Order: sequence, then structure tokens, then C-alpha cells
Amino acid sequence: MQIEGGKPLQTSTSAQFPKPPFPEHQIESPSLASKAIPETSASQTKKEKAAEVYLPKTSTTGTTIKIPAAPALRNTLALARAIRPLMRKISSSTEKILDEPTTVRRIVDEKIWLPILKPAPQKWLELALVIEESNSTIIWKQTIQELQEFLAYHGAFRDVRVWRLEMNGTKAQLFPNISKNKQQRPRNPKEIIHPRGQRLVLLVSDCVSISWRNGSIYPLLSLWGDRGLLTILQLFPERLWHRTGLIQGISTQLSSLTPGTFNSQLKAEWEIGDELEEEEELTDVVKVPVITLEAQSFASWSRVIAGFSSNTTAGFIFSPILVESEIYSPQPQEETITAQERVSRFRATASKLARRLAGLIAGAPVSFPVVNLIQQTMLPQSKQVHAAEVFMSGLLKRVSLEETEVEYIEYEFYDGVRELLLQSVPKSQTLLVIEKVSEYITKRLGLSVLEFEARLLASSSDSELRPFARLKAQVLGQLEGNLVLLTDFQSNNLEELLSQRKWEEIESLIRHDPELTVQKLDDFLYPLETKHPDRYVREAAVRALGRMIDADVTQKILLQAVEPIVQTLRKDEISQVRDATKESLEKIYYKVREQLKQPSPHPNIIQVDRTWRRENNQEASRFYHEILHEYLQIEGFSELPSSKSEAVKLLTKFLRQLNDLDILAATARELGEKGSPAADSAVPELIKALDFNNKNSDRYLRQEAAITLGRLTPTIEIVDALNKACRQDVIKQVREVASQALEKIANLDTLIGKRAKRHLQLMHPDRLQKLEIGIETSIETLRYLSNFSSLSNELLDRLIEAAETLGNCQEPEFMDDANNVLIKVLENENPSIVAAAADALGKIGNLLTLKPLLGKLKKVERGDWIAREYIVRALGNLQSKLSEEDENIDPTPVINALIDRWRNDPISSVREEVEPALDKIYQITRHPIAYKALKKYPDYNQQNVANFYKKFFDEFPITNK
Repeated sequence: MQIEGGKPLQTSTSAQFPKPPFPEHQIESPSLASKAIPETSASQTKKEKAAEVYLPKTSTTGTTIKIPAAPALRNTLALARAIRPLMRKISSSTEKILDEPTTVRRIVDEKIWLPILKPAPQKWLELALVIEESNSTIIWKQTIQELQEFLAYHGAFRDVRVWRLEMNGTKAQLFPNISKNKQQRPRNPKEIIHPRGQRLVLLVSDCVSISWRNGSIYPLLSLWGDRGLLTILQLFPERLWHRTGLIQGISTQLSSLTPGTFNSQLKAEWEIGDELEEEEELTDVVKVPVITLEAQSFASWSRVIAGFSSNTTAGFIFSPILVESEIYSPQPQEETITAQERVSRFRATASKLARRLAGLIAGAPVSFPVVNLIQQTMLPQSKQVHAAEVFMSGLLKRVSLEETEVEYIEYEFYDGVRELLLQSVPKSQTLLVIEKVSEYITKRLGLSVLEFEARLLASSSDSELRPFARLKAQVLGQLEGNLVLLTDFQSNNLEELLSQRKWEEIESLIRHDPELTVQKLDDFLYPLETKHPDRYVREAAVRALGRMIDADVTQKILLQAVEPIVQTLRKDEISQVRDATKESLEKIYYKVREQLKQPSPHPNIIQVDRTWRRENNQEASRFYHEILHEYLQIEGFSELPSSKSEAVKLLTKFLRQLNDLDILAATARELGEKGSPAADSAVPELIKALDFNNKNSDRYLRQEAAITLGRLTPTIEIVDALNKACRQDVIKQVREVASQALEKIANLDTLIGKRAKRHLQLMHPDRLQKLEIGIETSIETLRYLSNFSSLSNELLDRLIEAAETLGNCQEPEFMDDANNVLIKVLENENPSIVAAAADALGKIGNLLTLKPLLGKLKKVERGDWIAREYIVRALGNLQSKLSEEDENIDPTPVINALIDRWRNDPISSVREEVEPALDKIYQITRHPIAYKALKKYPDYNQQNVANFYKKFFDEFPITNK
């Protein structure tokens, strides 16, 4: 092989290469091309990743079903931190900027009024992201796309450009960008090399193509590594490297003494056992760092590139002689391998999650979108690498050879493989796979579940369903199942049953297959990232679990319910859901508490005991004391140091390093008992613990952190952190203790006390002291001040007062101007200003206000609750006034938006505003959707609520409209 600028590579023609550990030819992907990665642009907006479930492409019925895909890069924050060493600056050789200090000194000293220029600082490195396109590239589509976006938006590099590398036999072809144009000519690989060595080449590959196994890619690596910085980003994790072409090289650790050391100058340390025999000498050596998408790998590598001499990074030494010295034994032809051999080979080498995923996929038609659906709904802990293991395992063959669109490519297991895989999967799991896929296909076709099942039974006349019907019959036959039983299970849609509180039907499902039903109930609650968005469904799900616990279920099923219940109780934002969960937890606790006396109780039982004791206020103090004492003993301390300062130092260390939320909460409480000034040094860690956006947190920890911060010496940081908790934390108890701490500080006659008082005032902008300003002045005030993002307290008060003045305006000649300027103010980012503007717009009652208010409500549906509370109230006032003036105005958009807040808003004060708003709208419109909501969602268990609505509907009956 010869590439431009590279050395010829002499390869052995007699060597027989084995089949790759990951059979490359199985994938037969279309080019990743423009479908896989958008062109890099700093201005390009990031789009939500989504896969799609497709029937065969000939089907045109229905609409595409979007499945939100889990991020392939789940640790972008850690990765961003890991490559900080690459963010150094150097002096530009072309751009100049004014050297202000030197210019000023010359003016003063020499009276010369001429500017002195100096080289502008610029980022040290450019990045060439080279994507190797091979038969397996399709599998990594999402990972590569997210990696490109991450590197483009991170800011570490002066310039990020993407290249496509195709190895055509022994010839390397390099193309700019990644859009595939048949008329596009390959570029000289030397183009990537920077004349001053300031470009990093990151070659993204899974290293399973033939060019890695026969060494034909080595001259290209040598070209880029001899005269620049080259790194391989291996898409497979390190545990799978031995199954890729990297095995042809020698594993080593690489280091450098100076920043930007070329690959040829890197220092290598060969691992013991990898040395060649003494008579062999390496020629054409290429030393290349090899990294994965793990933060630790990025961190070690970036420090080596930046010249930290004490650091090393994983790498490989490649040489043609290593390829030529290998002896390969012939491998059997792929088609002659038996199903048992395929499955055995896969199970012997695959990871646990890949084996589980393969078993689940065996119950479904195989395509990338369907596999993504199964991963999202049934194996959320799996990642793209596990799907790659399955697709490259030799278990699958591609059946839609003519298809080039990634989403429509279909695969099939080799004969006999599906049956063997199904034997390792519980029946309930396979049935659930069929149900999940059926559910999405019914949505795709626009059918009900019963219609779908009826068409399956007559699938001979329905070409678009025939493949799935055959597969379903095959799987059910394998399970000795019954199509009617499955149809019955699907027609009793559990989500619908939960939303309608049909307990008898739910209990019959539990009796029919408790393990399957409990798994489905768990899915509505956990993992928290994918929990059901409707709080009423979640509440019904935990109550259904409680009813299941009352029944005589097995210990296995009982423990299966623990994690979702515990996590829901600790982290769900809706108090009614948590209250229902507490009842279910209590039932579990009294079922399993005797097992706590056993020498080694199950971890889930310990979790139940911990959570129950913390939830029980009478037990909480003792629980925290005991759990902290136990941990101290594990760490080798009999008790906390007697010195307060030493004790605080140790406790602060716990806050910084531990992940156990109960111990962290106990630590926060103990710091509060140490008090001020001893514990003041722990304030930064306590503020982190209080932050609602901290993923390693729950409501117990945030409550204890807020209480403790209120006991320490007040600072601006403490006041602002407590204010943030009051305004943004979704848990009412956390907001309450934060508010109490803030009120305590507000009583102080200090600047910090005044700051706390101001924060409390802005939570209720309509209660601020009135300034008495006129309407025209108010309009001009709003028009001028609304352009500023930051205002002093005095100007902020004036703006809020101006909005309130316009809300009370009764003079027709000013109405249009008032309405227009308030709509503009609504765009402000300050929640208190938005609240005041919304309140005023609701009182004015102009039709043009409707769309901006609904849009703003959608925009602020998470985060600070103050704006949402006032917008909900304003929508009630506005819609009732508009409907009273013109009955033809459709109130449905407002009613639906209010119902959505009633069902799903995490803040109780926002939900409490919805009911009176709907009451107002219903009185005027008698709209059936509002009627249905008011019949369903108020707490009719409270006698005063039941009495109110009895009189209410007697006075405003739905039949009148």
C-alpha cells in the first residue's frame, strides 16, 4: 500500500486472517454520511436525539413515533472537566491587539500617542475529528454525533473540523466534512497536518475493520503521528479491546515532557509480557495514545498532551512486523457455524448487559429503532456499546440489503439463534417486549390495541403486519403462550386502568402475572429520569403496589418493589405521590422488619428500614445519630473528635467525598449542632448539598442542609442559596425550612438581613409598598426599564408598581398601549417582573394577551415557581373575561394548559391556583373539559370540598350549556 506522504507497507500475501472477533461483514451499513452527523457549526442549535419506530418502509399508514433516546455520552460534564488542560492559550502569529498598559506608559513617559500592539492570545490547538467509515459505523451513529457536538461546543479548540476516512482496500481516502458526494474528490492526508504542530488529530474508530487487522492503516497513522499529534478514540471500552484490531499492536503507557509532543517523540513503557523475542526488531514504529469515552481516560490523556511529565496515558505501538509475525489459523465459514456455536461464542465473550439485551431483542423484530425502544423501556442502564456488542456478535444478519436509510434497515437472527436466546429470558420479560413493540406499532398505524390484535389474527391480508404477526406467533409458540391471553392483557391497558383507578382490573392483572405487573408498575416510577410524567398515574401506581403488598406475594416480588418505592418517596416532587408511597413503604416495612434481625439482611430490606426510620419524625434524630456513628466506626473512629474544629473538618470531608445520602444528611445535621462559628467553614459544601440540581441529593439531605445553613453566620452566599431553594426546589418541605431560615436572617438589622428581606418580598410582588405613579408614567417606565436585564431594588420596585398600575387601568385610551408594553415586559427573565406583568395582563383582559401568556407558561414550566403561579391566576382571569365578552372564543387551549399544571406542576402553590382559575372559566363557559377536570381532580375526600362542589354544580350545571 502507498498513501501520499507515507511509506510503503510491505504485507504478507500468504498470511491467513481469522474472522474478526466482531464479524465486520454482518453490519453492511450504508454510509454514515449526512444522516449520522450534522456539519460542525458553532451557531448550530442542539437538537434532541430521538430514534423512530418504523414498520417496513412500504407502510405509509399513521405517523412516525418518536422515542427519546438516552444520551450516548452520559458524562459530558466530567469529560468537559477532563480536557481542561488543553485549554491553554498561546500568542497568535497573525492577530494583534492593543497593549494598553505599555501604550499608556509610553504616552506618560514619552508623550507619544501611538498604540503599541501585541500578539493576541488564542487557543493552543485546532482539532481534526476524523471518522473512520466502515461497515460498523452505523452502530455508533448517535455516539459520534454527540461527540462531535460536545467537542464543537466545548471551547477547548481554536477550530473543529470533521473529516471522513474510507479505507478502500489498501488505499486511504480522506474527505472533508462528512456529507457523501459522489463527485467529491479525496484530499491529501497531509492537509490535516498543521505546519506548526498545533492541530490534534482525533481518529474515531472501533478498530474492527480489515485495515486494522492487516495493518494497511499504519502508514496513515505514521504520517499523522510523525509530524503532529494523533490520538485514537476507541469506541469500545477497554475490556473489549482484545477483540478488536488493537490486538495487533503492543499495549503500552505513553508520556511526554513538553506540551504538544509529536507521537514519534512520546516515551513508551511496554507492559511485561508484551516484548518481542530478542532477535526481532521493530521497524516503522507508530506510537499512538488510545482513549475511550470515559472521563478518567480523557483526563490522563489530556494531561499527557499538555506536557504533564508525571502523567501517562494508555497507548499502543504499531508496526508492520507485528502483523507479519502473527500466525492465523483458518476459521470456519460464517454460514457453516451452528446456532449453538454462535450463541455459545457470544455468551463467552459478551458483557452481562449485552447478553441480557440480546435475550430481550429475541422477542422483537430487529432494527436499530426497535432495539433503542427496548433499551429505553426495559434496560435503561444499557448503553450504545451493549447494542454494538449484539449487532457485531455474529448472531444477526441483515435482511433489507437494498435499504440505505438507517432507520429502515432490518435484521434477522440466524436460524435457531432466536429460539436459543429466548430460553434464557423469563416469560414475563418476553411478553413485555412484545407488548412494548406492539404498543408503538399500534400508534404508528393509528389503531387501537384490539384492532391491532384483530389484524394480527388475519395478518395474511395485511402485508405491513405480516412479518410481525409471524414473529409474534413464533415467540408465543416458543413460550407455549396464548394469543388470547396476551390480547386480554394488552386490552386492559395498565396505564389507562391506573389513570381511572380501576382497582379490580389492576388486581386481576396482579393475580394473573404478579411479576410482570409489578415490573410494569415499577416502570411508571423508576428510573426517575424516565418516570411517568403524570402524577396521578404515579400515585395510582404506588397505591397499586401497596395493594399488591397486602396480597400474598413472594419475597422476590416484594423486594422488586422496594427501589421504586424508596426512590419515589425520597425524590418525587408531588406530595400526594409521596404520601401514597409512604403508605406502601409502611406495608413493606412491617412485612420485612423481622428479617432485620438476621445476620445479613438483604440490601433492599436495609434500605426499607433506613427510609422508614428517616420518614418517621420520631425516629429521625436517633437514626441520623446511629448511622453517622456506624460510619465513623467503619472509618476507624470511635466517635467524632472532641475538638469542634477537627470534628467540622472531618464532617466537611464527608460532605465532599461521600455518596451515601443518609450519611450526608446525618453529616449536615451534625454540622448544624456544632453551630457557628465552628461549622462556618462547611458553608460551601452545605450550599452544594442544598442545590436542587445536584444529582447526588434527595429531599432529606436538602432539608438538613437548609436547616443547618440557617443556624450559621449569615453570609450573602447563604442568603442567596436559601432564596434559590425557596424559589426552585420542587419539594415543599425543603422550601418551607429554607423560607424559615431566610425569615430568621431577615429579622437582622444588617445589610445581609435586608437582602434576605428583599428576597422574601419579591416572592410576592403584588404585596410591595405602593409608590403611587400615574398611567402614562407607568407606560413609559415599563417601556424604558424592560430593556434592562439587571435593575437596582428601587428601579425593580418602580417597574413592578408600574405593571400593577396598568393592571388597574380603567381608561380606554391607554388600554392598547398598556397591553402592548406589558406583553413586552413578559419577555423579561426576572420571575418577579414576569409575575407582575402577567397579573396585570390578566386584569386587562385583551385577546392578544392569550398566546403570549400560554407561551410564557410553557417556557417557565420548570424552575422558579413565582412566574407560573401568577400566570396561572392571570389565565383564569383573562379567559373568564374574554369568554364573558365573546362566547365564540375557544377556551380549550387555556383549560388544557391549566389542567396540565394541575396534574403535573411540582409546586403545590401553583397547583392550588389552578382550581379557582378553572372554577372561573367553567362558571362562564360550562365547558365539558373543565367540568370533567373539576369532577376528577379536587380532593373530594375532604367534606368541605365535597360540599362546595355540590353547591357549585347545582348552581352551574353542565346541562345548561
